[in-house]
Amino acid sequence: MRLVTLNTWKGDGAYRRRLRLIAAGLARIAPDVVCLQESLCTADGRLNTAGSLARRLGFAWAWAPARYKRRCIEGRSWPCHSGLAMLARGIIARQGRIALPSHPRDPERLAQWIDITVQGCRWRLVNLHLTHLREADAIRAEQLDTLLAHLHRNGSPDLVWLCGDFNAAPEDAAMRVLEHRTDWRIADAYTAAGGRPPGNTHPLGGSGGRRIDRVLVLTRNGARVPPIRQASVVLDTPGADGVYPSDHAGVMIETGPRIGILSNSNRPLTGV
Repeated sequence: MRLVTLNTWKGDGAYRRRLRLIAAGLARIAPDVVCLQESLCTADGRLNTAGSLARRLGFAWAWAPARYKRRCIEGRSWPCHSGLAMLARGIIARQGRIALPSHPRDPERLAQWIDITVQGCRWRLVNLHLTHLREADAIRAEQLDTLLAHLHRNGSPDLVWLCGDFNAAPEDAAMRVLEHRTDWRIADAYTAAGGRPPGNTHPLGGSGGRRIDRVLVLTRNGARVPPIRQASVVLDTPGADGVYPSDHAGVMIETGPRIGILSNSNRPLTGV
């Protein structure tokens, strides 16, 4: 399975140009699953980040809308959602969403999950976007605790991939709380792949960046992590005109068998 996580930066900047760059980049690296944060969809559906990418790639997709308000996209005001989305090559067996604790200045934080079957084994993939508020490590830690507790209640398998924009560097307090969990063994998939972790995934094209986008692998009850063969930063270079696909870099890991293309892989699965 080749898994990519990317914060798509809503409709900011040159949105349509960036969307083409994201689509071309994903087509080039050929992922099996894509986790998107800040996935934009206007009220009339004319602009739809996840839907557009799913159609271009021929993937199934699940969308968890949130944070509805007017946003300026390429000089025009649009009422739209900015939520989470997951794209998958093959069948999405189950899907759901998890409400996370939020702050009044940063409401409607949530996580999203899907179940897929890989060579007879059920894997759960979780997509999240923690609060962006500065000095909010306590909230991010509470959001992570809520998510991990929910996994126990919702019949998740013993191996879970947790992807997204954590808005926290590995050394931040919110991430350190994961080291003390006794119910899950938690590892950074990038480190597990034996690669040198990138120093920066956000912002691109500027200074002061941090590694806040990542893929974690969670195991329990003696489950073994499949060998992680590759980890790399992707979608991190500009086009010929200097436009980046997003203000975040994507992170890709490759593990286990590749997912076969199944007959209903282009059927949108929404309404989680």
